[in-house]
Amino acid sequence: MVFTQVADPVGQRLIDSLARPGGNATGLTNFEFTFGAKWIELLAELDPTISHVTLITNPANENTAQFVKVITAAGDTKNVAVRVASVRDATDIQDAIENCSKKPGGGLVIFPDGLLINHREPIVELAARYRLPAVYPFRIFPEVGGFYPMVLISKPFSGEQQSTWTRY
Repeated sequence: MVFTQVADPVGQRLIDSLARPGGNATGLTNFEFTFGAKWIELLAELDPTISHVTLITNPANENTAQFVKVITAAGDTKNVAVRVASVRDATDIQDAIENCSKKPGGGLVIFPDGLLINHREPIVELAARYRLPAVYPFRIFPEVGGFYPMVLISKPFSGEQQSTWTRY
């Protein structure tokens, strides 16, 4: 078994350790917490005037706390303040993006989560309306109009998961 969409199988108590996962577990793919630092770097490259970033998250996602630690540390090294917006529905998402836009120099990091994938169209539309640079976790966000210079492309299973980062 190869984990996909699981950033921390130990923390989620799916396995005992990465060194000896046991059973048929052989690895994990897609998101690993240090990707969060890369998202801040990408935003800083997109817009060097960025001074604050709103991380749009789902509070029900168990990986949020670990990603926030990494993203906040990366923000500190780039002098970018990181604000976490825990959202549960479309109204929360709209409020979080509008709040980010009220102060110049804002940007968005959209967390890899099913709730946010389901709301990708309004997220992309609001980011464009408020002219906020944004980093999206999957190619389906640029497919509905979001700009992202690098996306994770996951190919369907063909014996094993294949994921690559591709620059747009």
